[in-house]
Amino acid sequence: MAGVGVATTGAFVAQSERRPAEGGAATWRKVARLDSLERGRPLKAAVIGAVEDAWIRSPDRRIGSVWLIRDDERAVRAYSAVCPHLGCSIDRADDRFVCKCHDSHFTEQGGVVDGPSPRGMDPLEARVADGWVEVKYRKFKLGTSERVEG
Repeated sequence: MAGVGVATTGAFVAQSERRPAEGGAATWRKVARLDSLERGRPLKAAVIGAVEDAWIRSPDRRIGSVWLIRDDERAVRAYSAVCPHLGCSIDRADDRFVCKCHDSHFTEQGGVVDGPSPRGMDPLEARVADGWVEVKYRKFKLGTSERVEG
């Protein structure tokens, strides 16, 4: 009888995990107004989307963050703000990107400089539409040198 309780508990825990409501598919998301970006000055922006668990669907929750860099009038680069090492947040310090959890450093082009990160920052597709910067937000597997969606 105890085995049934353990199996049921395992199913309950698995179902209660929060996940993107879109099933993890990359979709275009508005993240910032183009006019809020200064050329060459990185801006961290929240990615908002629907999240669901076993009981509730929340339409407007933070599902991640991205770094945006405006190169010219309409060209914007985007990078995931998730460190490829273990998933900590990438921030800015001393005019470069840094993961403060384990001291990985990255260039303005997202390349890894030093630290335990196995690869550079994960680039994301970005476009400008109707004055908004939109990013095709995706998540990647952590701890691998290959960039694999996960």
